[in-house]
Amino acid sequence: MYERSDGEKSQFYFKKIRKLLLLIVFAIIVLACGFNTALVLFSYIDGNSIFTNRYPTSIPGIDDQFQCENSNRTWRNHKCWDYKHDPSF
Repeated sequence: MYERSDGEKSQFYFKKIRKLLLLIVFAIIVLACGFNTALVLFSYIDGNSIFTNRYPTSIPGIDDQFQCENSNRTWRNHKCWDYKHDPSF
């Protein structure tokens, strides 16, 4: 059977260690880039901004301009609009 010499063994282990180190460095770079990307994306997302902003909402139960304006709402395009509700209304 063929037996490797000490020089061949050390060269074989050196190649293995070099490949392993390259793999570890590559994994660290990928993880660091992914972590930084996630931080940037999460900095743009504000979970409460949806519920703190107010949007105009048509009130379906009010069909009369007088009733709409008496309830401190706006009558526009034959609809009663309220500007005090969030999107979860």
